[in-house]
Amino acid sequence: MPKRQTAKRLFITEILNTHEQVEKDGTKFAITPLGDEVNRVFLVATILECRDNGETIRLRLADPTGGMSVWISNKTPELQQKAAELAEEFSLVAISGKLRVVNETFTTVRVEKIGKADETTRRLWVRDAVRRVKKLLNNAKDENFAKRMEEHVREIEMAEQTA
Repeated sequence: MPKRQTAKRLFITEILNTHEQVEKDGTKFAITPLGDEVNRVFLVATILECRDNGETIRLRLADPTGGMSVWISNKTPELQQKAAELAEEFSLVAISGKLRVVNETFTTVRVEKIGKADETTRRLWVRDAVRRVKKLLNNAKDENFAKRMEEHVREIEMAEQTA
């Protein structure tokens, strides 16, 4: 049985700009613009919006680099219930899930776990995500994206120092 992949700390901008995927030993990995192979992600974000159409719940999320939507299907009612509860407060949430490249222009996260996050968790996640990005900048697949991420990192570090 294959070992479960460790969830990597990715910013939303990196998730949204990941459009390549490879398969190794039956496991799918997304290849980020920074050149990292990612199977599972961990992110901390604020819920901006929640919409329930009966089949799926769509959460609109934001982190220091941007916003994205994730969908939770009615096949996972416990996740839907937890997401709806957290959305009532527009909570800061911690999400782990599979990074899923749907096609060349669309990537999302299939939510496996969702829970309320606190400010300490957010700060630790930001620190770890920034550290990961910095390690990857010099060997990035996409130099233009690397420059944008470098600017995001500078802005995030400045904001964290003043917080």
